[in-house]
Amino acid sequence: MKNGLTSFLCLMEFACGGGDGGGADATPVADAQPDAQTAIDYCSGAPDTFTPPTPAASYNGAFPDAVVVYPTENPYSWDKAILGKILFWEEQMSSDDTVACGTCHRSGAGGSDPRAGTAPTFPSAIGGIHGAHGIRACTIDGSGDVVYDNSSAVQVTKRKPPTYLDAMFAADLFWDGRATSAFTDPDTGNVAIASGGALESQVVGPPLNGVEMACADRTWPDIHAKLERVMPLAKARDIPPDMLYALCAHPSYPELFQAAFGDPAITTERIAFAIATHERTLISNQTPYDLFQGGDVNALTAQQKTGMDLFAGKGKCQRCHAPPVFASNQFVNLGLINFDQPGGDMGSDTPHVDLGREEHTGLVDDRGKFRTPTVRNVALREAQGVLHDGLVEGASLDELMTAYNVPPKRDAHTDPRMDPAIDGNQLGLTGDELSAILAFIRDGLTDPRVAAEEYPFDRPKLGSE
Repeated sequence: MKNGLTSFLCLMEFACGGGDGGGADATPVADAQPDAQTAIDYCSGAPDTFTPPTPAASYNGAFPDAVVVYPTENPYSWDKAILGKILFWEEQMSSDDTVACGTCHRSGAGGSDPRAGTAPTFPSAIGGIHGAHGIRACTIDGSGDVVYDNSSAVQVTKRKPPTYLDAMFAADLFWDGRATSAFTDPDTGNVAIASGGALESQVVGPPLNGVEMACADRTWPDIHAKLERVMPLAKARDIPPDMLYALCAHPSYPELFQAAFGDPAITTERIAFAIATHERTLISNQTPYDLFQGGDVNALTAQQKTGMDLFAGKGKCQRCHAPPVFASNQFVNLGLINFDQPGGDMGSDTPHVDLGREEHTGLVDDRGKFRTPTVRNVALREAQGVLHDGLVEGASLDELMTAYNVPPKRDAHTDPRMDPAIDGNQLGLTGDELSAILAFIRDGLTDPRVAAEEYPFDRPKLGSE
């Protein structure tokens, strides 16, 4: 018997038709009724026994103070973390069952969307931005059926998805910082986490976003009702053992929420708490750099060691990308885009489509500022472009490092550290030195488990793949 429980075969099956709030005469709701779902025997592939591992809490011995902190209001438990992992990969979290959180955030792509940069892209004054591929524009009719608009193309976000790995150390999240440290429960309007809840704040954005996961007019009660009915991960396959173990013991979402929170109620706060708890376990602390800091003198090559020293010294990379996270809680305008006159076209009076942090704060001083991301595992994100748009100097690490070496300062709002007229900002790195820094960033800061999508960075195969 699996899990020491009575052998269980999930035989729940759901009929089509009918909206979440009533029949054809009811107000349409923004979620389709689930398709009739074939019975899933979660237990057949689950391990007989499973000991939940203690999640990693730090990077390496050189930085003992960099420790993962769980908010007092949302302490760690394995039942909560595994529920969060299941929800993160649940395509039924979207209105039309095609998009999960993990659709646009995959470990093998460094925590971003491997499809970013492929057609379609998001149009802007500087070209096609490498955004995430979201949902097709849709509504839900009175019968609970998805009705797409005339376009067959998925919608695209106006920014490349930032990595969700190692994100627990950020004070505020999203490129513009609008997912704040204080988390407000959308259901009640009350502050659920006073500080340290940026992950929870981030979680509640995409499920209601009409480009990312939602048909028009979707609400959180729509999502709660849907999760009460559907079979977990019904669209997925090749489900990892820890997820199967949990699903064998608790084969419905009410049962999973019961295990995680003590009763079966599905709320927005609990969804956010669970997914954020899962994300706090995803610390990529087995890079060659971490092994080197832990005492393995051969973990880095000679070139990577040189690059590490240049990264901290002549290259001045640590001004924004300080170890061990190799990120910062800064918002910076790199001066790579003329936000007032896109592309340097002096005849243009159309601002760049994305003004960065200014769109959140309303402050002109924040124009063109974006959150400094971690460079851990950035080599896995490079194929889709780096930075928030994946364009111009952000198209590759080589082009970006060339721009850092001699900053172009195309914008009046450029950070002073990227002003070439200020002494010391032109770095004077040689070709060999640039190559060494890039070798350190690409190989020295990539966790092989992330690249291979191995535990705890493993995942199921999505139905959309």
